Amino acid sequence: EDAKLGDMPDDGDMVRSWIHKLEAPPKPSESVLDEKAMELKAIGNKAFRAGPEKYDEALEKYSDAIKICETNPKLKSTLHSNRALLYLHKKEYNLAYADTKIAVENDPGNGKAYVRAGQACEKIGKMK
Repeated sequence: EDAKLGDMPDDGDMVRSWIHKLEAPPKPSESVLDEKAMELKAIGNKAFRAGPEKYDEALEKYSDAIKICETNPKLKSTLHSNRALLYLHKKEYNLAYADTKIAVENDPGNGKAYVRAGQACEKIGKMK
């Protein structure tokens, strides 16, 4: 039978037994964090499509999503790749390149990350 905090017994042996039956409260599941990251990504995508005046908002949403996305490498890769595209548009090529490296590390199959890495490298003189 599961123990509950309000049911704590008085006897020492019974207390030990009762404590061993207690369970820690559940942590937010990975899927909950991934869902929140996906929501932030969608908001970032919408802001990006709205044009240059919304790029800072899109950057903020992608960055917030990256912070909570620790368990889904494909999603993390997409978020870094999307943020890299924004950095390219803002002419922040070193930041774009750094994000593409992280994107590829998280998902070597992310083709857009390679394209954006090439674009950033071309702009910062890493390609000859």
